[in-house]
Amino acid sequence: MPALEKATEVQQAYQRLREAILQGELLPGQRLVEKELSERFGLGRAAIRTALAKLEQDGLVESEPYRGAWVRVITEEEAVEILEARMALECLAVRHAARKATPEAIARLRQIHAQMEARFREGDLLGMSELNSL
Repeated sequence: MPALEKATEVQQAYQRLREAILQGELLPGQRLVEKELSERFGLGRAAIRTALAKLEQDGLVESEPYRGAWVRVITEEEAVEILEARMALECLAVRHAARKATPEAIARLRQIHAQMEARFREGDLLGMSELNSL
């Protein structure tokens, strides 16, 4: 049973670290100190270490011997490639969603769009981006 519990802790560490990186709680270039992460997430250092290794395989973390680990910084070229891929996928998703949209869904989208425009006029780009995830 202890092996199963350890695997669960590693999975939990992986999920929480991954989410923190993707949500911007851990920023590109930020050092990832095992002890601090262990305390922050209430997980063992071994689980954190294993999760960091997996995140390095996923391309979200970089590390070097004697220097530790940090959140990977993506290049401008990689950012452009990511945005181009997202644009293509999102256009396809929107096309399919539009075909199945109910009047209620359309009204909700218009409401969100109006809120996004208001946030944009206020200069609240982060708030506008958060509405985009609704």
